[in-house]
Amino acid sequence: MSAPAARGDATARRFTLVCAAIGAATWTPALVLALREGARLGERAVFGADFLSFYAASRLALAGAPADAYDIARHWAMQTQTLASDGYSYFFYPPTFLLLCWPLGLAPFFAALAAWTALGFAACARALRPIAPHLGLSPLLAAPAAMMTATHGQNAFLTTALFAAGALALAKQRPLLAGLCFGALAFKPQLGLLVPVLLLAGGQLRAFLAAAATTLAVALASLLAFGFETWRGFLASLPLARVTLEQGHVDPEKMQSVFAMMRLAGGSVDLAYGAQALAALCVAAFVALAGRRAQPLAAASLAAAGAALATPFVLRYDLMLLLIPLAWLARDHKRAPLRPWEAALAGLVYALPLVPLDLAARTGALAAPPILAAFFAMIARRALANEKGEPEGSP
Repeated sequence: MSAPAARGDATARRFTLVCAAIGAATWTPALVLALREGARLGERAVFGADFLSFYAASRLALAGAPADAYDIARHWAMQTQTLASDGYSYFFYPPTFLLLCWPLGLAPFFAALAAWTALGFAACARALRPIAPHLGLSPLLAAPAAMMTATHGQNAFLTTALFAAGALALAKQRPLLAGLCFGALAFKPQLGLLVPVLLLAGGQLRAFLAAAATTLAVALASLLAFGFETWRGFLASLPLARVTLEQGHVDPEKMQSVFAMMRLAGGSVDLAYGAQALAALCVAAFVALAGRRAQPLAAASLAAAGAALATPFVLRYDLMLLLIPLAWLARDHKRAPLRPWEAALAGLVYALPLVPLDLAARTGALAAPPILAAFFAMIARRALANEKGEPEGSP
């Protein structure tokens, strides 16, 4: 065996061992909780607490009252009819997401949760694999953000799948498919803030128009399915969503944003919004630059890396989106091997969702935004070094 091949095998073995160690640290608490709760798993939302919100909205829609998903009292009543839980899970999603939730209530809760999680994971794996196929499934299976997505029953598998599929479609010069994927992401608009910047700066007008058309088409479909009253209920809920963010109805330590970092440090709401806006503008400027100069997949990976910095409302499971730039790093490693500090920073970002919540609550310091900013800067440096017209590096 040649020396380079031997080094490659050794690297692969080390990578597998690291993934196994992180996976054990990630999934062991969930397994311990499942064993401890035992029979109560069928009575209360020990797992799938966020999915309970989607499921309740589905049952209301199936009962002919989709607008009630935006009525807290009626939505909460439907949640408690399904399972006991430790708190209310808001439904701040637009009616376009209700289209996806609609069939969930046709199945029993845990069957629907299992199908939702399995299909989302499969879509995510299918979309991420072409970016760095040599990695296999182990990084996704071991990812802390994947565990949190699965145990909460959240939609981060789907958002990551759509973003990754859109990025790959851009790289393959399939603008209509890219626009379709990015447009479908509009059910979670805070994670797609950088997509118009990416497409317009990169001259991807067909993809931009396809994304806009997809967004409008899905909105129209939801309007036809659920009526004006449902959209009126959603729009009326938006001020409550803002109050929820500003007054900490969702604990700030659960957030990963610049806004939450400033609030935890004692800053005012205005100061937090100002810092968040400045961060978003800086991130958007680099994404625009990458859109013009970098390879499409590199620029889209940078947009995914910046998504958590551009929005004030981002939770730990939303960091699933960072698996896109992490996979791209593994791909770009073929072009320019990672330096030790780059590999260390990538590992820190990968494990970031494991940082205990009470650490931020006790110290008033949120670790995520500075780490995410350093990671974004690293991806930007490498993406801008991989200019259009140069080989992007095969995995």
